[in-house]
Amino acid sequence: MATWWTAHSTEPDRFGTTVCVATGPSLSIAQLALLDTWRAEGRGRIIAVNDAYRFVPRWDVLYSCDAKWWHVHWPLIAGTERGRPLVTIDDSVPYSAVKCLRHSGPDGYDPDPECLRAGHNSGYQAAHLAAHLGARRIVLLGYDFQAPGRLKHCFGDHAKGLQRNTPWAMLLKAFPSLVEELRPHGVKFVNCSPGSALKCMPAGDLPTVLR
Repeated sequence: MATWWTAHSTEPDRFGTTVCVATGPSLSIAQLALLDTWRAEGRGRIIAVNDAYRFVPRWDVLYSCDAKWWHVHWPLIAGTERGRPLVTIDDSVPYSAVKCLRHSGPDGYDPDPECLRAGHNSGYQAAHLAAHLGARRIVLLGYDFQAPGRLKHCFGDHAKGLQRNTPWAMLLKAFPSLVEELRPHGVKFVNCSPGSALKCMPAGDLPTVLR
C-alpha cells in the first residue's frame, strides 16, 4: 500500500506566483532565460513538468505522472534534487525519493493535500499541485495542446517507449474544470504559451506577467 505524500508549502511565497513549465513547441530560449533570471531573484516558484527539468535548472518541484518516464530519466535526476520535491501520482514508481499523491478523479480540483485530480496529463496535475503549494497565480509555459500532426514537444520526440497518442480533446475538455474550481479559492491562471489551444484562461506576455 502506498504512503501518500502531503503537498503543502514549507516556504511561503510572498509573491504568490508559480510558473508551471511544460515542453510544448512554443517554449523558447528567450522565455527560459527570462524565467531563470526571475527565479534567481527569488520571486516565485517553478514546477518543471516532465522533460522541462532539462531546460530549467532552477526548478523547485519536478512533476511527472508516468512510471515509465521516471525509469528512463532517473539516472539523470537521481542526486540532483537537493531537497527539491519529486512528485507523481503513479504509485508504481519504485524510487523512494519520488513522492506520491493519490489519484482522486479525472478532473476538477481536490482540496485534500494528499490528492490530485488527473486531467489526463502531467501538465494539469502540475497546475493542481501548484495550488496545493500555495500559488495564488499560476503561469503556464509550454502548454500548447496543439492538434495531432503538429510538433508535440520543444525538444522533438520522447525517448523510445514513452511516445503516446495524446488525447488532445480530452486535455482541453478537462482543464476548464480546474480553472473554475480554483477560482473560489482565489487562484488565477495566465497562459503565456504563444499559440496555445488552451482558451479557458487569459493569455499573457511572459515579460509583463513576471514583472
